[in-house]
Amino acid sequence: MSKKLKNALILTSVGFIIGLAIGIFLEYIQGAQLSDLTGKDILMLFVGGLQGAIPMGLTVVYDIEDWSILRSTVTHFIPTMIVFYACSYYMGWLKFGTTVFWITTVMMIVAYYIIWMSQYLIYLRQVKTMNAKIREFRKKK
Repeated sequence: MSKKLKNALILTSVGFIIGLAIGIFLEYIQGAQLSDLTGKDILMLFVGGLQGAIPMGLTVVYDIEDWSILRSTVTHFIPTMIVFYACSYYMGWLKFGTTVFWITTVMMIVAYYIIWMSQYLIYLRQVKTMNAKIREFRKKK
């Protein structure tokens, strides 16, 4: 098994667990007990896990060195949004074309942008640090 595939499987599992944990937390703060959970509640928890698994697993597209940052971002963003819309529609959380749908869409895009930009700035700082170390190394020679 390739390293990227193994990494994707690990990230997918972690994303599923995080999504599931968020769902359990939301059920808990709403006062639900484990014995109170219905089949639909369990399905909602599974869907929450799926909504965590897909975006986390897809982060491996950023490790493809031949791809531009734009291609990686689009490849990650589109499936993430498709899964979000499909799960939300199936579970009845969102109805397409409503005000809530558009507000949620804007919130998702803003959240995606904030996460993407923060990661970009972290990597940019790391690249600058590495470049400075390379320049320092070359001066010593």
